[in-house]
Amino acid sequence: MADFSAVIIGCGRIGTFFDDPDSDCHFTHAKGYYLSKNVELKGVYDIDADCAKKAGRLWKTETFANIAAMLDSVKPDLISICVPDEYHYEYLKQVAEFEPRAVIAEKPLTVKYEDSLEIYQLYLKKGIACNVNYARRFDPYLQNLRKEYKKGKLGKLINGYAIYGKGLLHNGSHVIDLIHWFFGETNDYRVLNNRIDNRADDPTVDVWLKTAEAESFHLLSADESKYTVFEIVLFFEKLKVELLRGGIVAFETVPSADDLFPGYRDLVERREKKTFLDKTSKYLIRNTVDSLVGKSKLICPVKDVLATQKICVDILKSVEGENGKIGH
Repeated sequence: MADFSAVIIGCGRIGTFFDDPDSDCHFTHAKGYYLSKNVELKGVYDIDADCAKKAGRLWKTETFANIAAMLDSVKPDLISICVPDEYHYEYLKQVAEFEPRAVIAEKPLTVKYEDSLEIYQLYLKKGIACNVNYARRFDPYLQNLRKEYKKGKLGKLINGYAIYGKGLLHNGSHVIDLIHWFFGETNDYRVLNNRIDNRADDPTVDVWLKTAEAESFHLLSADESKYTVFEIVLFFEKLKVELLRGGIVAFETVPSADDLFPGYRDLVERREKKTFLDKTSKYLIRNTVDSLVGKSKLICPVKDVLATQKICVDILKSVEGENGKIGH
């Protein structure tokens, strides 16, 4: 028998359908539980009963038509919240009444900073651990890159940029969370432009920001209605890092002498590096379980993501001040 039981609320793509038991990719919460030796997935729920039944068949687990009935029956140790952003708050609050040992929440934690702060305080009071799925934090490649940076092996960050779409809070927060994780929290920013490419209340914003260890970083808006793009480029003193296709593909380039122009150092030899972003659900579940048995701390606790959400909200308020259309 497994040491822990789990359930999933929300049988969409990230919850159950981005992969399957036989696929090489590990994107979904269901796949993370499926691969875990310590956790058994004992139930799934979705407001769409047919969707839930399909997910139950795929992952060979029980389907429930009512959340309370599922939580009463299973009494899960872990609960995954994989519903659309606007429903996070109500489900996070509802499951807290059943006092699971841990909740794994999709990002953003909620769409309002005040609601996220309330959830943080509620879970702290009840002693419920909460890991938030900013997936890049769980990638061993990026964890190692961060360790190398913190040891001083990469030098300082000279500059960096990211290109993203589908909203600052929904997708841009991935970038800001990564920058905070590496370089400290944002202490200054300037809004440059914005566009609506998904939701009117969450524009995709061009913004320059600064942190304690990153003097300059730009988020640049793409247009999700045309195609999906999510790229991050970091120029360290001793290394250039490119994260493409969201970070599934990575390249590193070390400055070296330029053969064509004597006396210059250039970024010439580009080497592809293996990342694990297509397998992060396994590491997400593993880290959550390890935190419960005292083997490690949560990699992405709510306290960290509050800072990410706060700067997103501040930026969106600045945009609202400019165009008078949005509100958070």
